[in-house]
Amino acid sequence: MSLSRLEIRGYDAGPDERDEMFDATGDIREAWDTLGRALFADDGLSLARHAARIRRRLLGHGTTFQIHGTGESWDLDPIPLLIDSSDWAMLRAGLDQRVRALEAIVADIFGPQRLLAAGLLPTDAIVTDRNYLRPCLGTGRQGPGTATLPHLTLYAADLARSQNGITVLSDRTEAPIGAGYALENRDLVSGAFADLAARLGTVPIARWFIGLRDALAQRAPSGVDDPRIVILTPGTSDPAYFEQSYLARTLGFTLVEPADLTVRAGRVFLKSVTGLEPVHVILRWVPSYLTDPVELRGDSTVGVPGLVEAWRRGSVSIVNALGSGIAENQALLACLGGLIAEVLGEEPILSSPQTWWCGDPVGRSHVLANLGQLIIKPVERGPDRHSWFGPNLSVGALQTLRNQIEAAPHRYIGQEQVTLSTAPCFDGEAVRPRHAVLRVFGLAQPSGYAWLEGGLTRSSERPEEVALATGGISKDTWIIDPSHRRPVAVSPLRVLPQVDLRASVSSRAAETMYWIGRNLERSEALIRSVRAAEREVDQWHELRDEADGSWMLTMSDALDALAGPPNPAPGAAETDIESEPVETSQRCDAVTAAGKSRRGFSGTGLESGFASLLVDTRRPRSLTTSLGFLLSGARSVRELFSTDTWRVLSELAERRSELERAEPGEILDTAAATLTSLSAVSGLLGESMVRDPGWRFLDVGRRIERALLLAWTLERTVVRVPVPGLAPAVYETVLAGWDSLVAYRRRHRSDIEPATLVTLLAFDRSNPRSISFQVHALAADVAALPVLTGGSESVVGLVANIMAPLESGRTHVDALVHHGDDGYREGLGALLSQLVDGLTLLGERIELGYFVQVQGASYGTG
Repeated sequence: MSLSRLEIRGYDAGPDERDEMFDATGDIREAWDTLGRALFADDGLSLARHAARIRRRLLGHGTTFQIHGTGESWDLDPIPLLIDSSDWAMLRAGLDQRVRALEAIVADIFGPQRLLAAGLLPTDAIVTDRNYLRPCLGTGRQGPGTATLPHLTLYAADLARSQNGITVLSDRTEAPIGAGYALENRDLVSGAFADLAARLGTVPIARWFIGLRDALAQRAPSGVDDPRIVILTPGTSDPAYFEQSYLARTLGFTLVEPADLTVRAGRVFLKSVTGLEPVHVILRWVPSYLTDPVELRGDSTVGVPGLVEAWRRGSVSIVNALGSGIAENQALLACLGGLIAEVLGEEPILSSPQTWWCGDPVGRSHVLANLGQLIIKPVERGPDRHSWFGPNLSVGALQTLRNQIEAAPHRYIGQEQVTLSTAPCFDGEAVRPRHAVLRVFGLAQPSGYAWLEGGLTRSSERPEEVALATGGISKDTWIIDPSHRRPVAVSPLRVLPQVDLRASVSSRAAETMYWIGRNLERSEALIRSVRAAEREVDQWHELRDEADGSWMLTMSDALDALAGPPNPAPGAAETDIESEPVETSQRCDAVTAAGKSRRGFSGTGLESGFASLLVDTRRPRSLTTSLGFLLSGARSVRELFSTDTWRVLSELAERRSELERAEPGEILDTAAATLTSLSAVSGLLGESMVRDPGWRFLDVGRRIERALLLAWTLERTVVRVPVPGLAPAVYETVLAGWDSLVAYRRRHRSDIEPATLVTLLAFDRSNPRSISFQVHALAADVAALPVLTGGSESVVGLVANIMAPLESGRTHVDALVHHGDDGYREGLGALLSQLVDGLTLLGERIELGYFVQVQGASYGTG
């Protein structure tokens, strides 16, 4: 016996709306009956468990889509939308026809313009559209051999179903987004309901993405057999940045920002740490009109100068072709049925909403007479464009809108509101009907368009909020075909040539990885050192006041060095917050002077405790500051990280939010949890990433930062002999802060002596926290990097210069820790100062040599 509406508590779709689960007589559709019995039988308990599991995985993956400028987590309903295979077959036929017509229209607009000349297009709307790119007129896109490349390699359409059938609400031809989210949704939902999906005969979608990779390779210019394909993103602020990085990782392509590319002599190149690498195919998410500030929009900050000329010459293919967004012009919907008949000689299979273009006098008259009943839209789509729902507007708002239309009628259309079907959605408590819109995706292939057998469904209680850019909840989409039993890999695909890109990483990505490494180390070092200081003073309360608070001042000075000086107050003299601390002897003298009067100390503040340093956002290397830089950098190169690594990075983002909200007494505990996440990130990066240049630069950043921070710590705690009686507490805190106290005690089982402390922390190659260990690791890293060309000293030579005094000092430790009557260890101070200078110079040389494209580099050893 089939499920009924009454058995699904609270489900009432309404008599006038088409429901995807129940037919007009109230009977449940067959596939939905199978799904409903599996998911709805226990009053939503199993759905709640699945929804919580999916939510956790979404947060772990860091899946986001920015709505109204905020990075909101992607919301996924556990109940998929089911589409019968017979309905899908009819739908594909209509979509095939529609995209063929749009391809012909775009080709004509940028080619012979017969349709414009004949008056079959809304001329004023087309020629004033920002996607009408005059520098691209007459650009026939020739592919390999005699083939002509399509303008619309990728196409998407938003579909609604009502009692009257399926309506195409809009066409997406510029840079269709959503396919990556559909794949992510399928991964999450099918993981939760794998048995159910198989039992229903759900058609898999992974094969479409294999076809996408193949299609992009086929777009390569003539004569290129091993094309370099990149995905061009506007950057991390783009609403769909997650999808762009997700596709780059899934397809194995390089994700680039506009600044990563350069045009030389009519060819596009990737600026990498090995020099300039040719680029042959660009899958773009930058709007056409912003792609080239030279020939298109001069104010574009996301363009590549000279890109249009390179594209015209045929040295690079761009997907979708520049100007493809012209087919999204809403005025076309007013005449698309006639255009399909004109360019294809066929009757339209799928309809669009009834549309009136206000540039046409008859259409304008109808729109103005019915303004309160229609949806008013600008003819151009974009993030700075929005629609007006007439029934929701006040009298005053309607008059304002009327004035806008009359001032520039060719810029607006009026459209009937389509009644959207409803589909079951789990709201956290019960299954309820929600309005749904399905986005489907097509891929141009030699034999026609291949359709992603599924799609991205959005649902919402309010029909005007279903659009991807305005919110709603996403759903996986299952095409149900019980006869579908073919294996995932069945028909042969073009085998792509093997391209060895192990040494290829963009300069931007390399720099980002370098600073991720440095900020990762800053975060860990500060947590450990603050925790050690807090534990020491908790154990020995008298340290707060002993010898005029000398221990407190010494440790405060050391922690100040790790966190960096506070940013100056408004109006104060500016300082370089990234510069290393002042010369050692001057700093030690300042600490001694400050010890004579606690009021003279201007560092962390003795009353607030050391933990306040962790969350002091004024400091350039505080924990919250460093985590912010780390996470921001990770987001910009997320395609380089595995899913497991990103899951831990997502946890780290939550830890940072907790730190920002923490009360003073909660900071240390929250920091301890943060350290666990940081350690997990370090472990995954160390054990999961291949040793390519990206990893090398990350490790170089870590090694430089760890060595610098430890050198600064020793300068402040050991170079100046501590006040008699306080030396054991100072030395113990330093060893604990650098995770070496247990090792010291296990080896020496005696009081801490400065010579053995310095040996362990500075010279012991077996101690992964020592300076010597970092420098030897640096030597291995830089030897594996490209050799910089030019007259300046090589990075390998700079590391050798750093290593030389270390090798000398390890045999003269007693002399280094000797001090005169002034209590100053001059030898140790000079050595540490030399190390700091060498490490700083190495960092500057790496930044200028590898991250700023002023010279070439050759890959090899040095």
